[in-house]
Amino acid sequence: MKYSKRLAYWLTCWIIVAPWRRTLRQHLFEWFVKTFVEKKAEVEIEQPITDERLFPLIQDCLIKTENLSAKKLIVMLVPEGNFMSGGIYSFFTIAKELKSLKHIHGCDVVVMTRPNVNLRTYVRQTHFRNEFIVYRFSQLCLFSELEELILFIPEESVARFHNIISFSKQIMNYIQSIGKLHINIMNQNILLMPERQEFQSLYQLTSNITQTTAHDQYCTQEFSDRYGLKTLLIPPFTDLSLYPIIPFKKKKKRILYSPDTDVKKSEILNKLAEELPEYELMEIKGMTFDYYVSLVSQSRFMITFGEGLDGYFAQTFLMQGVAFAVYNKHFFPESEDFNTENIFTSYDEMKEKIVESILMYERDESLRESAIGHYVDMQNRLYSKKRYLAALERFCLNEYDFYPKNH
Repeated sequence: MKYSKRLAYWLTCWIIVAPWRRTLRQHLFEWFVKTFVEKKAEVEIEQPITDERLFPLIQDCLIKTENLSAKKLIVMLVPEGNFMSGGIYSFFTIAKELKSLKHIHGCDVVVMTRPNVNLRTYVRQTHFRNEFIVYRFSQLCLFSELEELILFIPEESVARFHNIISFSKQIMNYIQSIGKLHINIMNQNILLMPERQEFQSLYQLTSNITQTTAHDQYCTQEFSDRYGLKTLLIPPFTDLSLYPIIPFKKKKKRILYSPDTDVKKSEILNKLAEELPEYELMEIKGMTFDYYVSLVSQSRFMITFGEGLDGYFAQTFLMQGVAFAVYNKHFFPESEDFNTENIFTSYDEMKEKIVESILMYERDESLRESAIGHYVDMQNRLYSKKRYLAALERFCLNEYDFYPKNH
């Protein structure tokens, strides 16, 4: 393995002809996808190649050497597993849009797995379309001319971030040597955001710490003061324009439901199976984004057991279906009217009324079209691409919605 690493380093750093580098990376990437993504290779060798050994080798070979001389860099940190979630999808989408805004911020943009004690990483996010090779955080040290770094860190990772990187003296010394370091906390779920004192260790790295939020409800002066952070709303946006919309009557009698857990979930599903046997029940789990959207387009109903106003809920209406959720004050904006037949006050109420509500939307076309129109209009106002891109531009210009008082 030692010689393999040396070979990877030589290939990465010492092939000086740019077209050769690009050709080599393309061949290596195609080989990786064919062998380890599209199908699992079964190679009879004395010492099996595990992900822990393979991924760093591939990452070392695929890293773009022209990026290594960057003076300004944005790093989007993502969880270390190749799995699908709305949050992960948004990280990659934001990274893509930030890349297109280089004329404003002047940074190269890369995606890296967050530092973790198990040193886990992966190379490609295969659950949705994206352009990024995923690198491991330790490769940050290869950027030898870096003067400015912006780190996007998921909210669930910030409390442990300083402690984990402190295990590596090389990484710690490298980060502390950077002239301008900006840490932005991706506060996309207020229930996962640690309290202020839990991420105070980040200030040992830099005083420039901000937060971006995904929901209006916790993008307020109150939360800016609570965390002592400049705060900016980056409203969620998912481009579904490439996917066909099937009219409601032509959709299948299928009820999709989110993989989130709730104590009443099994009771609700059992009731649906018993009282609506003509409907297929299907959980959204272990599938690509393309397949997921195709299912949403083909299905009449969706139940989210998660945040409520999440992708499962919103995207169903955009694809002309009807979604059901329990009202959650942390995620539903107070400015909107949610007094409709598809929003429940609790999971107990959902269990009691869900069958009746589904049948109501089946029978009453005007009620159904009114609900779909209501939520499509809301998303066009609150979560438009224009508003999304404007927020990212404001971040690049260091403009925020709220500034902490007495900080």
